[in-house]
Amino acid sequence: MAVTFLNNTPQGGHLFGTMQTLSSAMDAGNLRFRIAAENLSNAESTATTPGGLPYQRKIASFNNIIDKATGADVVGLKSISHDPSAFREEFQPSHPAANDEGMVLYPNVNRMVEVVDAQDANLSLRTAAQLYRMNTEMLRRTNALIDTTKS
Repeated sequence: MAVTFLNNTPQGGHLFGTMQTLSSAMDAGNLRFRIAAENLSNAESTATTPGGLPYQRKIASFNNIIDKATGADVVGLKSISHDPSAFREEFQPSHPAANDEGMVLYPNVNRMVEVVDAQDANLSLRTAAQLYRMNTEMLRRTNALIDTTKS
């Protein structure tokens, strides 16, 4: 007895491809969360030398790619880049990172944006994990049905 919905591709079908897609989505959500946490933890990291540059906010970009081995549509990391927006400037002539005019550059990190990014990444991660569990349960039940029909 053939189970066509499990074997419609040479690599195992939609349910297994879905698991690979969800796994890559969880990896992407985890990376987004880690980058938001790094940005938040460095929100006040100034340069260590006078006139130097502070921490620069990081941004992850993703794209959809087809896994060549399985044919599954997965989330791929396109790049981790630096946010090109301007640094915040404050007049603090006694600060060790102050330039000749007494200005200190602070990171281009907006805490509210990072908190929202972290919450969004967490929601995406939890959603993908729940869908992964549901897909695993569907596979378990399908195998149980196949086992009962063999008897």
